[in-house]
Amino acid sequence: MEKCAVLLSVLVLVWTPLGKSAEVPDFCKLFPPDGPSCLAYIPQIFYNSTSQECEEFIYGGCGGNNNRFDSKKKCMETCSPQPSGPKHEIMPLVPLVGRRSNKACTLPPKTGTCYARMPRYFYNSKTLKCEIFIYGGCGGNDNRFVTARECQLSCHHKVEQPTETPGTDQTDICLLPPEPGPCEAYIPRYHYNQKTQKCEEFVYGGCHGNQNNFINEEECMKKCKKD
Repeated sequence: MEKCAVLLSVLVLVWTPLGKSAEVPDFCKLFPPDGPSCLAYIPQIFYNSTSQECEEFIYGGCGGNNNRFDSKKKCMETCSPQPSGPKHEIMPLVPLVGRRSNKACTLPPKTGTCYARMPRYFYNSKTLKCEIFIYGGCGGNDNRFVTARECQLSCHHKVEQPTETPGTDQTDICLLPPEPGPCEAYIPRYHYNQKTQKCEEFVYGGCHGNQNNFINEEECMKKCKKD
């Protein structure tokens, strides 16, 4: 009889449930509206049920829904599925890696679905540089960084370097026309004008474009002016 009691205790311990996923509020499945109802510029956090992460977006100050938080911590506590009940399983620790995947670093810059104008950086796998673009505040992809340094640390050397075409002269970039690109930032830059043989100012939109694009006149002249 005593042996049976011990065996029963062991079976009960083995079959103790690990806990079910706690239900999350329905509003955690909602996304921010396509555009702000009002014209404020308030950085907020929402729970993205697709990526299962808390992400930043710009709240216009009125309307919207309850999937809106002041901090990622509050967002995760409210919307991230957490196991409830007794839990006896011990999971191994997995080191976090700050670098993005190779695929993320090759993605084009994506403004997203909101209408903020937030300067961000993306890794340009063609120029092998981290370049600025304008982020709308929500959505987008993983090729997006707050600083150029964060971008370089995450993506540099992870993307295969393109091979140069034989016979291509790097000075050919100075023959290219100024290219603002498809984004809508207002960034003063310089390009070399082959006709006037001068470096002239133009407005860069913040993404794409070409290599005839210099931060200042001195850099432009140094690269393109022939002696």
